[in-house]
Amino acid sequence: MSAFDSDLFKLTNEGRIYTVTMCNDDNRITRRFLDEFDRILDHLDSVKGSFVLVVTSSHPKIFCNGFEVEELVADAEYMTGRLGLLGHRIMTASYATIGMINGHAFAGGAFLAISFDYRIMRSDRGFICFNEIDLGMPIPQPFQDLLLPSRVPVSVIHEFTALGMRFTGSEAVTRGIAQKAVPNEQLKATVDELATKLSKKFLSRAMLKETRLLIHREQVKHVEEWVNKTSKKNTAKM
Repeated sequence: MSAFDSDLFKLTNEGRIYTVTMCNDDNRITRRFLDEFDRILDHLDSVKGSFVLVVTSSHPKIFCNGFEVEELVADAEYMTGRLGLLGHRIMTASYATIGMINGHAFAGGAFLAISFDYRIMRSDRGFICFNEIDLGMPIPQPFQDLLLPSRVPVSVIHEFTALGMRFTGSEAVTRGIAQKAVPNEQLKATVDELATKLSKKFLSRAMLKETRLLIHREQVKHVEEWVNKTSKKNTAKM
């Protein structure tokens, strides 16, 4: 068992493919969840050479069910800020990322899901949904500034966020939220094929990161301004 195996996450690798499996029931986002995910990314940053990261869930029906409500209510600014920083880190990573979305992804879980370069969903089970509107909450600023414009077509953002519509895997593909949806029995093989293909690319991680920052420079600028404004406050509460 490695230092990154716990009751929340399992980190494994086969060659140049690293897999993070969320394994705490419905994978609610808590402070500890965010802390451990960050530590895993710290470890991956120290890995030499190019590789691919796959993130999935051990739950047969749920990818990530969003924030733990009690922790969110106690300090919404801190919790959404920390998740925003995590998404920013994934989007600007120096390696390719794939979300193997094997079940429901709601609210913060939807944000996490669309952080990845590729979103491969089940076609036979699971919805992806920003249901903040149903809870009377706004979409946090970093989600709006970085993730949504970069990952979701402009024509879909209103339906996805303001109306809080939930989409199946096939509907998510139609709307450009996910790249592919397949039956559960084909999900792992589909992701493995893509990960193997990507693992042979990006020989320069520095160039991949630089290219990401150039492509998303306006969104990244907004988020970095937000990060600079809130990181001290968040650090004080950690």
